[in-house]
Amino acid sequence: MSNCNILIVEDERLVALSIREILQSEGYTVCGIARSTKNAMEVLAGCSPNLALMDIKIKGNPDGIDLAIKLRTEFGIPSVFLTAYSDNSLLDRAKSAEPLGYILKPFKQSDILSAVKIALHKSAEEKKRDQKSREMEKTVEAHTEKLGKEVATREMAERELQQKSDHLQDANKALTSLLEARDAEKRALEESILVNIKKYVVPYVEMIKSQTSDTGVLETVNFLEDALQKAVSPASKTLFAKYLDLTPQESRIADLIRQGKKTKDIADILNLAPSSISTHRYSIRRKLGLLNSSTNLETFLNADNGES
Repeated sequence: MSNCNILIVEDERLVALSIREILQSEGYTVCGIARSTKNAMEVLAGCSPNLALMDIKIKGNPDGIDLAIKLRTEFGIPSVFLTAYSDNSLLDRAKSAEPLGYILKPFKQSDILSAVKIALHKSAEEKKRDQKSREMEKTVEAHTEKLGKEVATREMAERELQQKSDHLQDANKALTSLLEARDAEKRALEESILVNIKKYVVPYVEMIKSQTSDTGVLETVNFLEDALQKAVSPASKTLFAKYLDLTPQESRIADLIRQGKKTKDIADILNLAPSSISTHRYSIRRKLGLLNSSTNLETFLNADNGES
């Protein structure tokens, strides 16, 4: 018990000395005896007690209850009250100091030793609970901090993934638009070639055939005509027939209509105003003889073209 230092605060000298003798006989160390609040604070300057035996009615102001409160709140030192008073009002006030026990005067040696033993045990248990509580708080704080970092990392990863997804979608849209535009240009070029063949090659082939009876020439012309027919696929020949009178721009728009594109889509692909597309649609219907017809333009352009 020699490692348990006890402070005695008792204004009756003989009582204080008697208590010290009892404690020392059991191996406790009495690190100081104080007779007043002021004296107790002076003793504490060179003393680190584990427990204070505190007379409630010590001389001076504040009294033992106020001193016990100060010792607990400022120094973490618990108290056991010594008192000759047992009235309820005083004991109710003493509760605010959270004492670890009471010793009523006059006391016996066994009263002192039992109260001190129980108080020290309670104090040790309180310190263990406080230590566990602090450790638990630190553990919770560490886990909370770790969880916060994990959540922040996950949120950042999700944001980066979303940004990549957005960039990919934008790139996909741009690529789709580019491919559609290139496809439209390709078809327009093919249609332009077909129109030029129809306008500038076929008439001369037919003229040569009608103006000569030379077998060799006719054989060459027939060979040329057959080559032209093979160069023009069935679908292209259908387009060729339908697009004959269309301008290159109208041919592009007609092909996009045939693919199911709407006015706004075509405007976006060709970088034209929707009103311009509507004007071209009107011109196409006029050239195809559909102005006074309820025939759907897309359906008409796909008819007999190998497409549903």
